[in-house]
Amino acid sequence: MRFGARFVRDLPPGSVVLLSGALGSGKTTLIRGAARALGIRTPITSPTFVLRRRYPVRRGRIRGLNHIDAYRLAGPEELRGLLDEEFLLAPNDLWFIEWGERILCSGLPPRVVQIRFVLRGPTSREIIVRVVPSSTRGRRRRHL
Repeated sequence: MRFGARFVRDLPPGSVVLLSGALGSGKTTLIRGAARALGIRTPITSPTFVLRRRYPVRRGRIRGLNHIDAYRLAGPEELRGLLDEEFLLAPNDLWFIEWGERILCSGLPPRVVQIRFVLRGPTSREIIVRVVPSSTRGRRRRHL
């Protein structure tokens, strides 16, 4: 929760955060911390069966936090088809995508951060954060 709250402070609008790690490693908890820091008081739950939840934000330039669970998606093309228009209509939103490794592709926007959770014991985890260079995702820099 604390890491998510600190992390979200430096994210510019339009950022995409891809979260990966085992079940129970902390993906949704990080998003809860980010949401709380943005003033969202609605309970944050994983949108496994609805795919996406959007929480309005009324602080600064960020207008919404989108929480996506890509666990059930077959690949990036499924997400691309679902979110093309919404992504273009919400350039001031933040996008947190659980199971982000399933959709890592060239179609993601320029501001992509990948966070990987590695369980080190029953109560400890390592959190690895990296900016995903566009060269890793291909040459095209377009929206989903």
